Amino acid sequence: MIELDTNNLELVLEEAKNLNEKTPLDGVMTFMEFCVPQAAAVANKLGLPGIAFEDACCARNKYLMRERLATKKSSYSSIQSNY
Repeated sequence: MIELDTNNLELVLEEAKNLNEKTPLDGVMTFMEFCVPQAAAVANKLGLPGIAFEDACCARNKYLMRERLATKKSSYSSIQSNY
């Protein structure tokens, strides 16, 4: 178990890299919604399956998601935003 500040993304990425060097990881997951971007960033950095960091950030931010849907920068291009 590694205890660290999950709000410090650089620290999370560094610790994940160090852990992966000792014991190669097969994947990354979180049980806390607010850590979805961190899990995505780790997966991206280590070349593991997962969503893109930008997508994870949009999933956590209604304004960014509405903006993305309105500009159709999404695979959900058939959805139209009323905002």
